[in-house]
Amino acid sequence: MNHGNYEKQLSIIIPVYNTEAYLRECLDSVAAQAIEDMEILLVDDGSTDASGAVCDEYAARHDFIRVFHIQNHGQSYARKTGVLSAKGKYIGFVDSDDWITGNMYGEMLGYALENSLDMVCCGLVYEKGTTAVQRYNDAVPGVYDGEAIRREILPGVLAFGTDYSADRKIEPHLVDKLIRKEIITKVLSEINEQIYWGEDALSVLKCVLLSNRIGILGKTPYHYRIHNSSISLKQDARAIDSYQQLICELMRLARQSDELCDQVKYYSVAAARDMLRIGLGIRSEKFWLFPFEDFRQGLSVALYGAGNVGKCYHMQVCGTGYFRRADLFDSNCVSEGVKNPTELYPEEYDKILIAVDKEEVAQSIKQFLLERGIPGDKLYWKKPRWVRDTFCFCI
Repeated sequence: MNHGNYEKQLSIIIPVYNTEAYLRECLDSVAAQAIEDMEILLVDDGSTDASGAVCDEYAARHDFIRVFHIQNHGQSYARKTGVLSAKGKYIGFVDSDDWITGNMYGEMLGYALENSLDMVCCGLVYEKGTTAVQRYNDAVPGVYDGEAIRREILPGVLAFGTDYSADRKIEPHLVDKLIRKEIITKVLSEINEQIYWGEDALSVLKCVLLSNRIGILGKTPYHYRIHNSSISLKQDARAIDSYQQLICELMRLARQSDELCDQVKYYSVAAARDMLRIGLGIRSEKFWLFPFEDFRQGLSVALYGAGNVGKCYHMQVCGTGYFRRADLFDSNCVSEGVKNPTELYPEEYDKILIAVDKEEVAQSIKQFLLERGIPGDKLYWKKPRWVRDTFCFCI
C-alpha cells in the first residue's frame, strides 16, 4: 500500500451536530494535546444550535483548527468530509460530546510511528452521569502483524457469544483508534451513508481486514459520554432500514472469511434487537436463569431482591410446583407480590436466595440478613447466568 507524503503526522476529525453543551470541553481536551504536527478538523454537520459558532471561535483562536460547515447528512458523511480534507498520515476521530485525557494522541502517534502501524487501539471510559466504567481491549497490549491479526484480533472484532460484549478483542469504535489515512479513506468511501447505527463496528472490521500491523495500548484516555440525546437512546424509525443494510453488509463480509461467520451472526442478533428497540420502541431484557440445579424440589424458598433478577427468578418458580413455597422480599420495593424483610421469618424457609447480579450488593444484603439473625447456612448467592433471547441459526 502506498503510504505517500503528508503535510502533517496527525489529523483529528470531530463531527459536530448540536452538542453546544459539551463542545467546549471536548475541544479544550483535544487542543491541549502536546503534538506540534497535528491538525483538528471540525465538521459542523448542519447544527441548529450554537455549535457552529463555537467551532468558528476555536478556529479563530488556534491556527491548527479548520472548520467545515455542511448541510446535515449524518456522522458518516461528516467523517468522510473530514478525511478527504485531512493532511495527516494518521487519522483519529472524536465525538463532539466526548473528551480525552492526558496526552492520548501523542502516545498513540508515537507508538504508531515507532512500530510502523496501520492502526493503534486504546481503551475508553463509558461515562453516564456519575457512573464511569473503564473498558480495556481484551487483546493483550502489544503489536500484532500478519498471522497474529488473523489469529488473535480478527475472530473477536464484533460481538460474540452469549454475553455479546464480553469477549471482543478490540472495541468496535472509531474514536479510540488511530488509523493510517489510506486505510480509513478506503473504508469510509465504501460505507453506505444510510447506515446510521453500527457504522463504527463495520468500519473497524474493514480496517482490521486491511491492516498489516495493529498496536494495542493498555490505557483508557478516551471518555465516551452517554446521555439522553445519544443517538443509541432515542427512538428513530430510520433504524429499521439502517440495521437491515448493516446486517446485509456484514453478511457479505462473513461469506468471505471463516473467522467472521459466527461473530457476524451473533452481532446481527444484537443489531436486530437494537433495530426493534430504536426503530419501534420494543425493548429486550436479559432473562436471568434460575439455578434449579442447586435446589431440590419441595423446598420453601425466600427470594431477596425484587429487581430484574429477583422478578425473573420469581416468575420462573411461581406456579411450577417445583417449590412448596416461593416468596419475594425487598426493602426498597413496595409493590404487589413483594414482601418487606420484616416479614421474613427464617424458620419458615429452607433457603434464602439473594437475587441480585453484583457480588458487592449480594455481600451487603448477606451482612444485613446475618445481622437480623438469619443463619448463614440458609443464605445462597451465585453469580446469575442470563440470556437475552433464544435464537436458532439456520445452516
